[in-house]
Amino acid sequence: VRVVNLQNNNSILPIDAVLMAGGKGTGLRPLTDITPKPLLPIGGKPIIDFNIDRIIEYGIKNIYVTVNYLAEQIEEHFKF
Repeated sequence: VRVVNLQNNNSILPIDAVLMAGGKGTGLRPLTDITPKPLLPIGGKPIIDFNIDRIIEYGIKNIYVTVNYLAEQIEEHFKF
């Protein structure tokens, strides 16, 4: 049994999410020469964190991130 407060969540979706974060972001060069696009900050917060926060708002618990370009930086970002 799980009790959910919908004032904190928009809904509860019984699905997993996959974020594709492996592109080179060539349209944002030179910003993406040393930083992958998902980690570029907007308002002091990495782009990918906005996506993760939104997914969590919908009650999705399992989030997978596929990586390629500068993958080690994205992996480091999510280490706990």
